[in-house]
Amino acid sequence: MRKRGFAAVELVASWGEIVGPAYAETTQPDRLVWPRRAGGTERFDEGVLTVRCTPSAALRLSHEMPAVVERINAFFGYRAVGRVRLLQAPLAAPARNRPRQARLLTAEEAARIAGLVDGVADDGLRASLERLGRAVLASDSPGSITNS
Repeated sequence: MRKRGFAAVELVASWGEIVGPAYAETTQPDRLVWPRRAGGTERFDEGVLTVRCTPSAALRLSHEMPAVVERINAFFGYRAVGRVRLLQAPLAAPARNRPRQARLLTAEEAARIAGLVDGVADDGLRASLERLGRAVLASDSPGSITNS
């Protein structure tokens, strides 16, 4: 994020709230570029925000740009963005956490779980406890369950 000019992740994380539901699915902030200061002046210059968008959203967004810039600056609390550059490009896919693939249980582990839940009279409860035991054992290394 820092390489792309975002000192804080809040702009990217709150993008849907800033631009609203009309643009949340079809646009993404891509880069925020701040102009270089000449001679170490204390003067603050507004940045240029590059926004990735689908071609259909680009036309609509270009017409509503002044309002979007005001919402972005209201989010920052100061005039951080002076101009928005639209980039018609595919949106980056959101990072998704894939569930870890559970390992297969050994025959001894499956028999041990069946023995532990064998005394439960209710069929539904027994099946649920067996699924839970399998899930716990499959997420740990082999032989790590203790008998309590």
